[in-house]
Amino acid sequence: MGRQFRRGEMGFTLVEVMLVVTLIGLMLFLFAPRLSAAPEKAKLSSVHNDFRALEMAVRHYFIDQGKLPSAADLQYANLLDKDLAAVAPTGLNIWKDPWGSAYQYEPKNVGAMPATARMVSYGPNRLPGGDDLSVTFAIADGKLVVTQSGF
Repeated sequence: MGRQFRRGEMGFTLVEVMLVVTLIGLMLFLFAPRLSAAPEKAKLSSVHNDFRALEMAVRHYFIDQGKLPSAADLQYANLLDKDLAAVAPTGLNIWKDPWGSAYQYEPKNVGAMPATARMVSYGPNRLPGGDDLSVTFAIADGKLVVTQSGF
C-alpha cells in the first residue's frame, strides 16, 4: 500500500490500465444489448397503445352504427385525435407509428357482410411484409371481433 515513487515515476502501470480498459469493455459487451433493446420495446408498446385507442374508437362506432367505420367515418366522427393518411394524405396531423410511417387503415366490405377492417404499422423496416404489426376488426354473429398480430 505504501508504495514510494522515485523521482519522475508517477501514475499507473501498463498492467493496471489494461485491466481497467478490459473490465470496461467487458461490461459494455454484456450490458449494451440490453440497453439498446429498450427503445425498440418502447416503440412496440406505443404501437400496442395506438391499436387500443383505435379499438375503442371502432367499438364506439360499431355500437352506434352497427357496422365497421371507413377511414372517413372514424375521422369525421371525431373518434381519433389524429388524421388517418387515407383521409388527409397531405394533412399535417397524420397519425404515424413510432418509426415515422403513417398507419394504414384498410376497411373491406364496410357496408356489407362479412365486413373487416385492418390497421397496419409496417414496423421498423417501414416496408410491407415481414415485421408488420396489425390489428384486425371483423363482425361475426353480430359481435365485433378484434385480433392483433405481430407482437
